[in-house]
Amino acid sequence: LAPPELKAISPLGTSPCLTDDGGVALSETNAIIEYILDKTGDTTYRPVIGNPDRNDYLFFFHGAQGSLGPTVTQDFVWKLVVSQVPCPINSIFKIVYGKLKESFLDPRLNTFLQVCEDKLKGRDYIASSTTLTAADIVLIFPMEEALDGDETLKTKYPKCEAWKLRMYKRDAHKRAMSKVGETEGGRG
Repeated sequence: LAPPELKAISPLGTSPCLTDDGGVALSETNAIIEYILDKTGDTTYRPVIGNPDRNDYLFFFHGAQGSLGPTVTQDFVWKLVVSQVPCPINSIFKIVYGKLKESFLDPRLNTFLQVCEDKLKGRDYIASSTTLTAADIVLIFPMEEALDGDETLKTKYPKCEAWKLRMYKRDAHKRAMSKVGETEGGRG
């Protein structure tokens, strides 16, 4: 599906993709963020070993792409499949999707969101008690997809919704979204 130019620098043909003057080519959001943090030596967005927030940071940095992201993506894909499959076959897909949603997707999503909700009690950030981290940054997109994909979740997890809206207000997020808007219509 990817154009040849993207496949030339990203083995899976996926974006985002980072290249630098040294010949480095990386795809996958978290790999790119780790590379930038390593390259700059910045520890502001990544709690160091020994920091009391380190374990939360690791859990949420990897959980954003390894748990929350795939769960909301699977839900999106199933909704799309059900909407595209012709009658009468779609009734079978609706049943399968309903069972999958009830037994796996919703429990997994609700568990992750509840963990985030609990972390946000008395603090502004999910992965740190004091400051924005790279984990909060990579959580923005899957959190947005989860909360905006089901309006009832905004009420069920009000601290997560408030966190999302705070992230939208950050100048860096606004700048990033204006750049996305220049290429694909923008979000947030």
